[in-house]
Amino acid sequence: MEEMINLLRAYVGISDAQGRQRVLRTIDQEVKRNALADQIDEGSLADHSEASPFSPLINKLRYGADLKEVDCDRLVKLAGVRRIEARRQILLQGDRPESVYIVLDGFACRYKVLRQGKCQIMALLVPGDFSDLHGAILDTMDHGIMALSPCTVAELPRSSILELVESHPRLCHAFRWATLVDGAILREWLVNMALREAPQQMAHLFCELFVRLHAVGVGDANSYPLPLTQKDLAEMLGLTSVHVNRTLQLLRDSGLIVLRKRRLLIPDVARLKAYCDFNPDYLHFSR
Repeated sequence: MEEMINLLRAYVGISDAQGRQRVLRTIDQEVKRNALADQIDEGSLADHSEASPFSPLINKLRYGADLKEVDCDRLVKLAGVRRIEARRQILLQGDRPESVYIVLDGFACRYKVLRQGKCQIMALLVPGDFSDLHGAILDTMDHGIMALSPCTVAELPRSSILELVESHPRLCHAFRWATLVDGAILREWLVNMALREAPQQMAHLFCELFVRLHAVGVGDANSYPLPLTQKDLAEMLGLTSVHVNRTLQLLRDSGLIVLRKRRLLIPDVARLKAYCDFNPDYLHFSR
């Protein structure tokens, strides 16, 4: 409330139109942030239904452990929630991570940048994914975390992670499971880049996202949101943007995908999986 009062005072004290517009945008962002926080505080702590912002996280962790309501309630209660704009940094390489971030909505990524400016996206973070649970242990980040689209994230301080691990063994098991799955996905990405041709490589990524998003309740029977640019895909797959464009066109012309308005439609999911020899075992959603 105090921050809102200060913003309103700033608005009154600014005479130029552009300055007032900047303050109004900041006030609008603050109102939205407070509304989301109120939603968490007032109604969703014990609500892990599809309407809860935390449902993707709870849905995912329940594949790794038989979580009880007391586990879920404590996890949600300790987490702060905030909104992050697209292309904004969540953590920078070299930062000392004081918190672990969890994507509740939107897409983020882990990435590294060489001195010459070349970037490699090493992991996609979708709803339910942690930025890096090792951040509660390691002193500095060896990679960056960035929002690729507008994201809602939950923030768990180091102290909260330690409390959950020590006091809630089922959550400890689920966190460990999530970390192991992250490693399995990284191994599959290495194989994908090294051994598959570009069309199968991209199809494999699309199949993986379909399974991961479906498991946490995002998307429908054969489509899901895909707020990624061709440059993003190039930095994930180790291809040039031109090669990505041609590969997308090939997959479209083959009737394997339809990409429209930042949403990917897969007309025949089984056909796309067969095309790239996709086996979802590495995602460990068999529970």
